[in-house]
Amino acid sequence: GRRRLHSYQSTGPPALPASRQPRGSPRTPRLPSPSPAGGMASWGVMGTGRISQDFLGCLATNGSRVRALGARSAARAAEVAAKFPGHIETAVDYDALFADPQVSIVYVGTIHTEHAKGVKRALEAGKHCLVEKPISMNGAEAMELQKLAKDKNLFLMEGLWTRTFPLVDKLRDVLASGLLGEIRGVKADLTIPIPGAVERNWDPAQGGGAMLDLGPYPLLWATFAFGAEEPQGFAATAKLSPAGVDASGVLALTYQRGTASLHFAQQSSGPCAVELLCDKGWARLEPINCPNRLEIHTGNPMHANVKTEVHEDPWAHCDYPINYEGCQGLIHEARHVEKCLADDLTESPLAPLDHSVQMRRLTDKFLADVGYGKTAA
Repeated sequence: GRRRLHSYQSTGPPALPASRQPRGSPRTPRLPSPSPAGGMASWGVMGTGRISQDFLGCLATNGSRVRALGARSAARAAEVAAKFPGHIETAVDYDALFADPQVSIVYVGTIHTEHAKGVKRALEAGKHCLVEKPISMNGAEAMELQKLAKDKNLFLMEGLWTRTFPLVDKLRDVLASGLLGEIRGVKADLTIPIPGAVERNWDPAQGGGAMLDLGPYPLLWATFAFGAEEPQGFAATAKLSPAGVDASGVLALTYQRGTASLHFAQQSSGPCAVELLCDKGWARLEPINCPNRLEIHTGNPMHANVKTEVHEDPWAHCDYPINYEGCQGLIHEARHVEKCLADDLTESPLAPLDHSVQMRRLTDKFLADVGYGKTAA
């Protein structure tokens, strides 16, 4: 039957043997309850682009304190802050953002190539940090940021917001119950046609290409299933644009317990879904990055004994216009981060930094193998 989840809150999965534990989910990770207005977190937002505006809208809807919005110029920050009247205390340039003692955590929402620089600046200023994916442009930078956060005893999380969605929490419960058995395979797809006029996505100098923009979502499901384990097998292929970015790509990984087949493209459309293939059935989530539908299938079609459950959870409400459909769900990430800070955590149990580092390392190998940045002869 169909079950509609409007405000799913789990009380937590039962203890799970290590052999069946989803690698992206510590034993008792829970989606935090909404944080009260005026909570401990005092946000500074770095960047005024569309994703930063979506995050600001979710912070405002949640009643979170937004101490400062920072841009290259205070005038630009003020222009964007005006879209959220009464919710942003100061509109400043970047220097003032990082110098503000009342900012306790910085959200970095700049372009890909500026992420690592923003994270480093936040940590060196003594501030916690949430950074949009990818956390950095390569694995070495990710490891450096992980070490810096540890040395400074500060919270750092890559914005793998998908893992904070209610239906992903529901999936953890299902996996913990043993209903599906162990995860043996991952099939993940994120394919969204992006026009050539969107210059950033087609320019290698700006971190363009399907892997860096869309690939983190299929990759996060590989690490969800198999953790930060080094794959035993690796195969990559891509269709490069004339400028040398991957217009589409496929990455196949072999782990000790199973395999992952990951597809990402910015020149075609696709199902934008993930399937976790298990001993006793399979789970399907869609959309892959901001799921509002979860299917649980037990049995096997060839045995004509499949039983299906469907769970639906409408996207969260946001009081402000959203640039990217589904980004209403950034409110789950904001609540999760605020709960982590309230609990004095330096890492998210749902998005550990080891996973971020491993995803960057796999990305490095993919880009090198396919010849990223090499222009057509």
